Amino acid sequence: MEEGLESLSKMAEDVDTLRVIFMLENGRFGRKSISKKLFLGEGYVRKILTKLEQKRLIKRSKKGTELTKKGIALIDEIKKTIYPAGAIAMQEYENMYGVVVKKASDKVDKGLEERDEAIRLGAKGAMIITYEDNKFWFPSIECITDKYPEIDRAFRSCVKSLEDGDVIIAAWGDRKLDAERGAFAAGILLASKSGKKIKI
Repeated sequence: MEEGLESLSKMAEDVDTLRVIFMLENGRFGRKSISKKLFLGEGYVRKILTKLEQKRLIKRSKKGTELTKKGIALIDEIKKTIYPAGAIAMQEYENMYGVVVKKASDKVDKGLEERDEAIRLGAKGAMIITYEDNKFWFPSIECITDKYPEIDRAFRSCVKSLEDGDVIIAAWGDRKLDAERGAFAAGILLASKSGKKIKI
């Protein structure tokens, strides 16, 4: 039981570290801003920032925290595998948030493993959607673009520059934190199936 909780806590920290790095890609932020935007405690954010600073991925000053050249290079590399799509507006699903995993559709079976990983990190559920021939698909089930135009529209309005073989993982939950963590955790799992470990 304790091992399971420790593993869950480690995964949450890995996911939150990734979320912090993606936030810093957009500019310089103070710890309070990071904490508020990502729904994390300030002490926890301090711990993550200290770890990133030790690895020379960020630099901190009175003006805030920003990525170093090494940090920018790392995020450019990570985005070849996974990147945030952001909030997805669908009325039926609370706080829906998506991430894109590049060229991973051949590693998705029915998406159940990824969905379960999202739930493990607090999400209520997750959709695993592949992109092929300019259409969205529920893997091994049916074509979203042909059958569910409202879902197709929701994803096209928020996810740009998709390529054949990309996968969108969209998680939802009672809190934005749970949805974001769930989407990233499922994305990291899928990336690892493609032999692409996300290391920070």
